[in-house]
Amino acid sequence: METEILQGSEQNFDIRKIFFRVLQNWYWVLLSLVVCYFIAILINRYTAPVYTVGATLLINDEKKSTADLVLNAIDRMSARKNIENEIAILKSYRMAYKAVSELDVDISYYKKGNIKQALLYRSAPFKVILDSSLATSRGYPVNISLLSKQEYEVYIDGGLNLKKKLRYGEYFRHNAFNFTIVLNNPEYFVPSPEDNYFFTVNNISGLANQYASKLNIATNERRGTILTPPYQWSGCPTGSRLPEQTDGG
Repeated sequence: METEILQGSEQNFDIRKIFFRVLQNWYWVLLSLVVCYFIAILINRYTAPVYTVGATLLINDEKKSTADLVLNAIDRMSARKNIENEIAILKSYRMAYKAVSELDVDISYYKKGNIKQALLYRSAPFKVILDSSLATSRGYPVNISLLSKQEYEVYIDGGLNLKKKLRYGEYFRHNAFNFTIVLNNPEYFVPSPEDNYFFTVNNISGLANQYASKLNIATNERRGTILTPPYQWSGCPTGSRLPEQTDGG
């Protein structure tokens, strides 16, 4: 009994000792909390969001009704094979390429920041119109400065060191780049010299392969002929329309 009392006293003493030790170093505790707070702000602000989207697809069987599939084991195996075939079609490159091609993702627009570049989805103040009859370098950044409501400046680095001022709607011609830039809403556009942008021309085939590799399709065991493809896309909500386009295909 006395031993338990002594142990309890020692435990209380240790807790008090730790408490006062922390209290004596309160400034370190406060500094740690402040640092953690600002780290959390930076992570939330500069980490690219990941959008998770999904769609539910009904696989129709023209030969068998739902009741027959439930009652007959052989027909259920046939229905399962039908679903597997549909999964293979949905995850195919051909279907992915068709879905990506129907979206406006051939060009990616970015706004430069102090720490990172922000990907703009349908919010860029300008639009790039490519000349499809001529070749254009893919994945190469083309820097754009919107100088005024009448003109802008193109700057291409990476050994080219090309800089040129043009008017909106004026054709830009180069061995590797051929395009025209127009303002999306010229009547509302307010030029800001500190705002700098760049765009890249994407490889649609590469985007299709990326989409097909990320697409994860699973069956709903309770309802048999239902496919639920969850999909994740980082950076911007462009990918949220991909399952919709796949469904429509």
